[in-house]
Amino acid sequence: LELASLLADLFERAGERGSCLSTADACKTYCACVLQPGLRQALTALKMRWNDLSDPLDEARQSALLLETLQEICIFLDSFPMAVHIAAAADEVNELRCTMLEKLAGCFEEAQKPHGVACVQSQVSSRTSLPGLCPPSH
Repeated sequence: LELASLLADLFERAGERGSCLSTADACKTYCACVLQPGLRQALTALKMRWNDLSDPLDEARQSALLLETLQEICIFLDSFPMAVHIAAAADEVNELRCTMLEKLAGCFEEAQKPHGVACVQSQVSSRTSLPGLCPPSH
C-alpha cells in the first residue's frame, strides 16, 4: 500500500505541473514521458514481488497486500484527470490485478483437489508466475 500512496502523491504533483502546460499535445507528451514510465516501473516491481512468492497461498498476507496495492492504484487512476493520456498503462494495472486474482483462484482450486497441497507447491512457480518475467528460482 505504501507504493500506491507514493505513486498517487507523485502523480498528483506531476499532474499539477502538467496542468500548467499550454496545449493538449504538450500535456499528452508530458504524460507519456513522465507518468507512463513511472506507472510501468511500479507495475514491474509488483510483478517481480509476485513472482518472488514461493506460493501465493502460503504467503497469503503478501499476496493480499500486492492485490490491495493494485486495487488502490486502480481506484486512484479512475479519478486521476490525466489518466486519459496514459490509458494503455492504466489498463495494464487492471489487467495485472485481474491476472493475479485469476492465478490466486487457480491456487485455491488446485489446493482443493484430492492430491492436495504437495502438488500445488510443486506446480505453483510455473502456474502463478506473471508473464514477462522469469518464474522464481527457489
